[in-house]
Amino acid sequence: MPAILFLDSDVALDLLMERPDFYKHSAQLFLKIQNGQATGFMSAVAFINTHYFLRKYLGKEKSIQTLREFKKLVSVATVAEQNIDKALYSPFPDFEDAVQHEAALNCKAGFIITRNLEHYKKSTLPVYTPEDYLKNFT
Repeated sequence: MPAILFLDSDVALDLLMERPDFYKHSAQLFLKIQNGQATGFMSAVAFINTHYFLRKYLGKEKSIQTLREFKKLVSVATVAEQNIDKALYSPFPDFEDAVQHEAALNCKAGFIITRNLEHYKKSTLPVYTPEDYLKNFT
């Protein structure tokens, strides 16, 4: 059974913007998702954040086209009212990260994949960078 990965927006942006220092590992990770070796999820918040930065980089039209293609690789993890309630009382110092964590739990993710490990110190799920996940689980 493929691993379920919850992907933070920085990982998506590394791929979509081909960020030199991070593209290689994000591309390898998304190739595994494309090949069915893992299942990828992002929250609606992460999609919005990705569009915000991608629009500045590519322009609105190209950003939307790129996200349409990208959406074929990942599913959207839902966030319900009870998840917001949990996030409001969570030990996470940042509310957005708490909501992201709740979304990861909702989609039954086995891992959170991000370059911002500091943001997820309070996670109950294992948290890896794309590079470390690839080294340890593939």
